[in-house]
Amino acid sequence: MRSRDDYLICFGAFLVQCGVFGIHNNFGLFFDSLYKGYNVEISQIAWIGSCGMGTTFLVSPLAHIIYNRFGFNRLLGLSIVLCLVGWLSSSFVENVQFLIFTYSVLWGTGAGFANYAGTLIINQSFYGEQLSFANGLASSGTGFGALILGQLLTWMLREFGYRWTFRACALVPLFYVFLFYSHKLRRKQNDVEPFHGKFNETSEDGALENQKLTSDNNNNNIDNEAPKPSKPTKAFNLSELIDKELWRNMKFIIYLAGVSVYLFGAFIPFVFLISHAMENDITKENAQFLISILSIVSTITKIFSGVFLTMQNVIDRFSLLLAAMFIAALSNIIAARGTTYWHFCIFSIIAGLCEGCFVGQLPAVAVGLLPSKDKVAAAIGIMFSVISIPLMLGPLIAGYMVKGDSFVAPFYIATSVSFVGALLGAISKFLDANDKTHMEDEEEQVKMTCNGEHSLPNLDQDDLTKTLPLVVTTV
Repeated sequence: MRSRDDYLICFGAFLVQCGVFGIHNNFGLFFDSLYKGYNVEISQIAWIGSCGMGTTFLVSPLAHIIYNRFGFNRLLGLSIVLCLVGWLSSSFVENVQFLIFTYSVLWGTGAGFANYAGTLIINQSFYGEQLSFANGLASSGTGFGALILGQLLTWMLREFGYRWTFRACALVPLFYVFLFYSHKLRRKQNDVEPFHGKFNETSEDGALENQKLTSDNNNNNIDNEAPKPSKPTKAFNLSELIDKELWRNMKFIIYLAGVSVYLFGAFIPFVFLISHAMENDITKENAQFLISILSIVSTITKIFSGVFLTMQNVIDRFSLLLAAMFIAALSNIIAARGTTYWHFCIFSIIAGLCEGCFVGQLPAVAVGLLPSKDKVAAAIGIMFSVISIPLMLGPLIAGYMVKGDSFVAPFYIATSVSFVGALLGAISKFLDANDKTHMEDEEEQVKMTCNGEHSLPNLDQDDLTKTLPLVVTTV
């Protein structure tokens, strides 16, 4: 981090994470109140929570279009309005079916726009080693929000009931206003990357345009490439929804598939952990504190995982993310077979560690798989929309598989499905490593050829077509 402004930019995204996922991760607190208040099946309550989480990510392509056409400030303003309307209208709903619209759709859409804005500003403002740390710092807001809001929501639900608690939640989106200031600071950053180029303001939205390259460094690693956010446009283009270049990027697509399958089961513990603990004769207060333990550990991990990655070169962020996915998948067995409070505490600690590593590095790993930085905005929209589907379907299907008063089955589902997702992620890393190795070999071959140390091998027509431009460019 280079200056105070960098930390303030992160703080704006931090507050958004607090408000959005601090509530999502505490949906289990509403679960019992809504179940008793509306006297409906468990699966219907689970559907409300999972749809809310899914909508938050599903609307990301729409957020990308609004950002491109109308700018950052209008996108964020719209998100605040939708969140306010969603919470206030939810507090007056008499039929649980309408909560799917007021909570899951209205508030979920507003939260999705805010989440997109916060994620975008981080991934366009930082790069290289700073990106991992900035993502970890911003995403730590999830844990802080879950911890602080968890205690506050528990007290309000007990004292005032869920309707007045919903009305109080309408105040949370007001904290997103700070992101306006973060965006203003980002627009003032004239020198984004001293070794790769100078960027100046060019539009109302604060998009940056490359004015002058100041380095002869020909490094093709996107981690060291300065951000190149796209300039907002009023014209609609289908490519805003479907970026063909990204969908042809096999390692990026497999990565999305792996993350999506993994997340199919990742949200399940947040929905059923409290109920499963209470099923094993653990008091409601202690069961609710399990989410607090998970959030505390997750928050600390998000911050220090970024620091850890910048201090050593042995473990890269992709490897750290994969390790978190595998361990988290297996840790669900502890919760499924747990019978004592200490079993659930151990699960919460392990799940918090893994969630911190996963969430903190998820966007950064995706950015590292892109062909260029100008694809960041589109990639974030695609990634969030794709992972919205498993986030919605996972808890819903698990809710239907709850037998009687037993909540064991959802945790076994989370174990098996998340493990498959981790395997797909490993395949993506293998492809990425092969691409980097192949690129390094080509660069070395060109250098040796131009230095007269090695002659060109016998090449067929296709190889010659690919190699000659590299030689000419280097000369």
